[in-house]
Amino acid sequence: MENENIYAQPESNLTSGEIKESFGYLMWKRFYITFFCGVPVYMFFVLVGTPEESWFFGIIGSVVFSLGSGVLAIAIPVKRKVIYVSASILTGCILAGVLGAYF
Repeated sequence: MENENIYAQPESNLTSGEIKESFGYLMWKRFYITFFCGVPVYMFFVLVGTPEESWFFGIIGSVVFSLGSGVLAIAIPVKRKVIYVSASILTGCILAGVLGAYF
């Protein structure tokens, strides 16, 4: 222990370490994950809860609400996918239900 120099440079190669992903890339990744998970969920509710004549407008509404869920997922400051995807889709489903009931 006496022969060790505590001020010596570490014996690791810092250039081969982890590459940090940029914030912009992570933001778009969150958006896409939530968007593509949200479309089937919203489409399920459209196919189950509406008549066949209004399925086209339901597809458009599902895409719009999935876009909104993706934007909401960007704003949630959590790293776990399960949390930000489920929270944003659940919020979108509640909002769609309220808007569908009153408008």
